[in-house]
Amino acid sequence: MTDQPDDTYNDDDDDLDNIDDQDTPPDRQTKKPNWRRDLEKDAKAGKAAAAERDAARRELAFLKAGIDLETPTGKLFAKAYDGANDVDAVKAAATEYGVINVTPTAPDVDPDIATEIAAMDKVSGMGAGAQSTSEESMALSRVATAESQEDVMAVIRDLGIPVTDEAAGSFRSLV
Repeated sequence: MTDQPDDTYNDDDDDLDNIDDQDTPPDRQTKKPNWRRDLEKDAKAGKAAAAERDAARRELAFLKAGIDLETPTGKLFAKAYDGANDVDAVKAAATEYGVINVTPTAPDVDPDIATEIAAMDKVSGMGAGAQSTSEESMALSRVATAESQEDVMAVIRDLGIPVTDEAAGSFRSLV
């Protein structure tokens, strides 16, 4: 044999077999990290939260539009509606389908004028052949048998119609 150095690998001299896993956390020693599944789970939770948020916004829009979601009609409308989830769009669709009735609001009217209009409507209804109550019938008979202007004015006051001290024949504009 020759005197050449032995370049063969000696397994007994290798220190790599004796390395201890002391620096690695215990959970990583037994299983590999699964970041993909964690991301998928987080994405699924995010989608569920977004769906819950959208459902809450939709319900709020229905409630603000004046739709009672406890009635069968309200439930049916909510189930069938597929438009935008803003209050105006929901209210417009609900009005179109007759789920809610939206009455236009009257402009602000002076209370005195409103009282006069109501009194005029009451008097004009009596003259137009409308059904009158016994009180109105008695008032009409008192007016028919009145002997003076004061008697007629007393009947008018008894009906709750406001009387002003304006001169006879003059009128005040209601507009």
